[in-house]
Amino acid sequence: MDRSIQLGETALNIRFSLDIRNSIVKEAIKSASIVQNICQRICLIKNINETQNSIMQIDDLAIVEQACREIAYDSKSYYERAIKTISYGGRSDGSTEKYKWFLKLIKEVDIPEQGLKNTETLKHLKALGHDSIQQGSVTSGLGYLPKLLENNSIPALFDFDLDNKTFYLLDKYMKFVFKWIPELVDNLFSEEENSEQLALSLNVKTIE
Repeated sequence: MDRSIQLGETALNIRFSLDIRNSIVKEAIKSASIVQNICQRICLIKNINETQNSIMQIDDLAIVEQACREIAYDSKSYYERAIKTISYGGRSDGSTEKYKWFLKLIKEVDIPEQGLKNTETLKHLKALGHDSIQQGSVTSGLGYLPKLLENNSIPALFDFDLDNKTFYLLDKYMKFVFKWIPELVDNLFSEEENSEQLALSLNVKTIE
């Protein structure tokens, strides 16, 4: 990934400071395409659209955050429909809450390239606060996720290997967007808390 940054610098006759280069690689979560997009957005912010006559040094570290935030908001609408579909788990009343926790897992946990075993997924979900979830529910839910997206004509964001019981995050942009717009996931839980508080205030029994 550092090599792709160098190629871009050479082509445009610009130089990123070491801090900026390191920040770009960190924010790109091991995705070459995100590296490229961050570099392109920085150039757009700096009005660099052609090779510079003399070397332009770029040192302002804050520009990486600005670039990442802009990229995330440009992608927001693309993911909003997927988030709503996943959080409802295929049910119109949204009664299957584990799917919201799968989204929280993606936001909070670094999922390795080799995937996350369903037993590891269960541990992470419990650590995040879903104390009542069971292993069988995790396995069935992760197995259903790709089908849920397919049924709603949403591009593949995840995969689940039924034989090895391993969950894969195929779309790293989703995690990237969740970092810069955390409320996309956080609001799912805020809505649940508000509903529970309203039910309690009305002395209505809620069923988990």
